[in-house]
Amino acid sequence: MPRKSIEGSDWQLVTVGGAPAVAGKEATMAVSGGRVTGSGGCNRYRGTAEFDASSIAFKPLAGTKMACEAAVMEQEARFHQAVEQAKAWRIDAATRKLSLLNDGGTVLIRFAPME
Repeated sequence: MPRKSIEGSDWQLVTVGGAPAVAGKEATMAVSGGRVTGSGGCNRYRGTAEFDASSIAFKPLAGTKMACEAAVMEQEARFHQAVEQAKAWRIDAATRKLSLLNDGGTVLIRFAPME
């Protein structure tokens, strides 16, 4: 069954800034009741988001401050930057992947549904 909402689903990072997720260290995101939680690949985060049928705005996210290998820390920095810049979202009906887009419509980050 195709997902039509960002809310109530758990998502796993596929790409950020066009680069694939670091294998085994993928970031995650869950949205429920306007609350956002997940992992940037190394550190856990939480925060809030306001969204409707196509737009989204994340409030600043709070997170832990553990250190991980350089590639994972870079991915996590790009992940958080992309989330901050996200202004819209969409779910592709065929692939079921969630994309977060900037105000120009460019895909910043792409997630796959966690089964």
